[in-house]
Amino acid sequence: MNDVAHEKSEYVKGRKGAMSLHKRVSLILVAMMAVFILASDAILTRVISPIFDQLEDESARKNLVRVHQAIAADLTSLVAFNGDWAGWDESYRFVKDENDEFIDANLDQTSLSILGVNLMLFFDDYDRLVWSSMVATGMGRDPLVAATIARSIRQRYSLTHHPSLESVQVGFVQTRFGPMLISSMPILTSDLEGPIAGTLMMARFMDDYLVSKLRDRTEVEFNWYQAKHASPEIMAIVEDLSPGQAMSYTARSDSHVMSYGLLRDMNGDPLLILRTSTPMDITVLGTQTIYGAMFFLAIAGAIMTLAIWFLLRRSIVVPLTDLAQHIVGMRISGDLTRRLDMARYDEIGVLASEFDELTAELYSVRQDLQDQSYKAGKAELAAEVLHNIRNAMTPLVNSIERITQSARRADDLNIDKAAEELMSDKCSLERRQKMARYLELAIEEFSNIHGDASGDLKIASTQAKQIQLILADQEKHAHVMPVIEALNLNDMVSESIHVIPNSDATDIEVHFDGDLNGHRVKAHRVSLLQVISNMLVNAYESIQNTSRGSGKIALTAEQENVDEKPMIRLTVRDDGAGIEQDILEKIFRRGFTTKDSGSGGLGLHWCANAVAGMGGRIRAESKGKGQGAAFHLLLPAAPEGQQS
Repeated sequence: MNDVAHEKSEYVKGRKGAMSLHKRVSLILVAMMAVFILASDAILTRVISPIFDQLEDESARKNLVRVHQAIAADLTSLVAFNGDWAGWDESYRFVKDENDEFIDANLDQTSLSILGVNLMLFFDDYDRLVWSSMVATGMGRDPLVAATIARSIRQRYSLTHHPSLESVQVGFVQTRFGPMLISSMPILTSDLEGPIAGTLMMARFMDDYLVSKLRDRTEVEFNWYQAKHASPEIMAIVEDLSPGQAMSYTARSDSHVMSYGLLRDMNGDPLLILRTSTPMDITVLGTQTIYGAMFFLAIAGAIMTLAIWFLLRRSIVVPLTDLAQHIVGMRISGDLTRRLDMARYDEIGVLASEFDELTAELYSVRQDLQDQSYKAGKAELAAEVLHNIRNAMTPLVNSIERITQSARRADDLNIDKAAEELMSDKCSLERRQKMARYLELAIEEFSNIHGDASGDLKIASTQAKQIQLILADQEKHAHVMPVIEALNLNDMVSESIHVIPNSDATDIEVHFDGDLNGHRVKAHRVSLLQVISNMLVNAYESIQNTSRGSGKIALTAEQENVDEKPMIRLTVRDDGAGIEQDILEKIFRRGFTTKDSGSGGLGLHWCANAVAGMGGRIRAESKGKGQGAAFHLLLPAAPEGQQS
C-alpha cells in the first residue's frame, strides 16, 4: 500500500465512532444468521419435536391396543374351542352317563395341548363337577389343583348357570394359582338343542408362557401385574379407562414410553394392570432428524449468508467503498480530475456519474477561478504600479515640458547670430554698441533660463528615481511563486497539443508512449501549459527545418527519484533538424536564439526559469545536426502521481 492509500485508510479509521460499511453489513448478516439459527432451533424443538413425541405416544397407545386385541383374540379362540366341545353329542352323553370311553378317547393331556388350554371342567346340571383336568407349565397335570380351581369357580354363579341355550360367559378370573382367561358355555347336543345338560369351562393361565406368545404375535414389549400391587396414582388413572383405552407418559430416563391399561375380572373388579413398553425409536429418529435438519439448515444458512454477503459486497458495499475512498482520496490529493467511470445504471451508478460530472464542473470552475485570480492579481498589481508611476510621471512630464520651453526661449535669443554680427567688420559702432547691450541682456536671460532648467532637471531626476524605486518594488513581486496545484500530465499535454499547426505542407505524427494519465505533477497550470507548448512548438519547427514535409513527435512520461524525492519526467522527442553540441550549452541562455530572423531568445530561457520556480528542471539533448532532439521536463510528483 502506498503512502496515500495508507493515509486514506487511517483517515477512515480515524473518524470518530466510524465503522466501515463492509464490517457493518458483515455484522448484520452474522446477526441475521444467528437469529435464523435460533428461530430454526425454536421451531424444530418447540414445534416439530413435540410432534414426534405425540407420534411416539400414539404409537405406544396403538401397541397397548394391539395387546388388548391379542388378548381379546385369545378369548375369542377360547370361546370357539369351548363352543365346539359344549355343542357336541359326545359331551352331552358324557355329562349324563360319565362313560370312561369318552375320557379315554378325548380327555387326555394331548387333547388339552392341542386345544391350547390349561384347564377343562365339566359340570352337570346340578353344578356337580363331573370331570376336571389341568395342564400348566411348571405344574404338570395336577387333578388336585384342577379340583381346587373348580371349587373356586363354582362359587361364581354366572359361570355355572346359563339362562339360555345361547348363553356364553367369557372373561378373566383370579384364582389361587394366578389369573386366567375363562370361557363357560352350556352343554348341548350337536344340533345346539337342549335341555341344558351341564356346563363346560375352558381356561388358560395368564402366565409367562401366554405373555411370551402374545409378545411374539403383537411384537410389543409388555407385561402385567396384579392391580392390587399398583400405585394409587396408576390406579386413579386406569380405573376410569374402558378396555382398549390407555394412559401414557414418556419415561425419558430409560428412553421408553410406558402405556398402561386395566383388565377387569368377570365381576368388573380391577384384576391386572397391563403395561406396554415402547422404545422411543420415533423420538430418536425425530431427534436425529432435527439435529440433521439443524445442521443442514445451518450449512444452508451459512451458504446463503455468504452468497448474500458476496452479492451485497459486490453490488453495493464495494462500489460504495470505492466511492468513499475516491472522495477521501480526492480530498487528500486535491485532484479533481480523477473519475470513477462506473459502468452501472442503478442508483449507485447514477450517484457516481453525477459525482463525476460535479467534480468535472468544479474542476473547470476552480481552474477558471485560479486563472482569473492570477490575472486579477496581476492586473491589480499592474494597476497599482501604473497608478504610482502615473503619479510620479506628472511632475516629471511637467519638468521636461518646462525644460523644453526654456530651451526654445534660449534658442529664441539668437545669441550666436548677435555674436556673429558683433564680430563682423561691417558692424557700425552704434550697431556694435546695441549688439553688445543685447548680448549682455541675452546672457543674463540665458542665465535665468539655465537656472530654471536646472531646477526642473532636479525635479525630473527625483521623479525618475521614484519611478525606478516603484519598478524595483514591482520586480520583487515578480518573483512571488504562482499557485502550485496537482495536475494530470495527460490533461496538460492534451491542452497544449493544439499549438501544433495543422498544415498541409508538414505532416506531423504525434505519438504517446505509455499512459500519461497515470502521472500527476505539482506545478502552476498556466506556466506548465506554456512550457509544454513551447517544447512542442520547438519540436514542430525543428521538423519543418528538415524540409522533409513529415516527422514524428513522441511524448513519454516516467517516474524517477531525484534526491530521494519522487519526480515525473516528461520527454518530448522529435526527429527534426537536431541541435549541435555548442548550441546545446547556450540554448537556455537569455537572448540566445537559432532563428534566422534574430528575434526571440526569451522562450527557452523563460521556460527554464518557470520550471525552476516550480521546483523542477529542463534540459535538452541531441546527437547532432539532422538527428533530432529531445527536451526533458522534470517536475515534482503530486500525491498519487506515481504509477500504481
